[in-house]
Amino acid sequence: MKKYIIDIYGADKGYSTVIDGALEALAQFSDIHIVLCGDEETIRTYLSAKNYDTSRIDVIHAPEEITNHEPPTVIFDKKQNSSLAVGIKILKEDPEAVAMISPGNTGAVLVGSIFKLGMSVPLKQPALASMLPCHNGKLVCLIDCGANMDCKPAHLAKYAIMGSVLMKCRSDIDNPKVGLLSVGKEEGKGNVQTKEAFGLIKETGVNFVGNIEGNDVLAGDVDVVVCDGFSGNVLMKNAEANGKIAMGMVDVLLEKEEKGSHTYNTLIALRERLFMTFDFNSQGGATFLGVNKILIKAHGSANSKTIASCISQAQILESKGFIDAMNRAL
Repeated sequence: MKKYIIDIYGADKGYSTVIDGALEALAQFSDIHIVLCGDEETIRTYLSAKNYDTSRIDVIHAPEEITNHEPPTVIFDKKQNSSLAVGIKILKEDPEAVAMISPGNTGAVLVGSIFKLGMSVPLKQPALASMLPCHNGKLVCLIDCGANMDCKPAHLAKYAIMGSVLMKCRSDIDNPKVGLLSVGKEEGKGNVQTKEAFGLIKETGVNFVGNIEGNDVLAGDVDVVVCDGFSGNVLMKNAEANGKIAMGMVDVLLEKEEKGSHTYNTLIALRERLFMTFDFNSQGGATFLGVNKILIKAHGSANSKTIASCISQAQILESKGFIDAMNRAL
């Protein structure tokens, strides 16, 4: 049975949220084995009040936590017994371990993925791919969304390949449409980086549709948006904020309406639709692309639904032979 490693620390709502999400996934999938990394006494005490298949959960003692206030390099020296460091070690060394999910320090996960797990592609560091919900119900893969702030054009060409493979495996899209984030749709628009990347991506063999502007990212017309991590992170956080602002505006209108009225019911339906569209917790987490095994970074604000979605995401990728497909494509 395939093992899924869970780092229980790092979520804003605490370790209980992470463990609850792992238990939800355990109930959902009959063919997975969960490995919880964290303080053993803490985990077993919490599990003692839960009903679950005890034969499909292992608890690995890793008492230290890498907080978001610590430098990523503590994973090498001061925090080698952390849940993150121990989890990555198991992921690398255990042939039955196929994926790991962590809501912890993004920098530490990144550093650990490079130097402890290892890279499988010719990149200095992995790319981080996140799924953004579009208004038409589709998902668009944003790559890179925050791991690589300064990218060379050749890196963006590799991102196009990796994003295309991810969407083929994750969403069963035969020939994903790939767009390059720029300031204009016409070829030749953009800075030096995007102009050179445009030509390189055309040569990769992916279904490249050209440049895409920021206001079209969530339109659902493309499946992959390629950009550097600086632009991608700004874009992703702006999309999250816009969703919260839209729902907040509806909440203000609801306060002025009488409960049960036609307008009130219409606004409630609108808010539910907005929530379904912008509920990033249901989309899982960001996938590190270019490392030797499946590694998913859950959002710090993750709830149990997020963790369960991350495990589901990893299970889909593993079942589709994602790592082998990525290596073949590159």
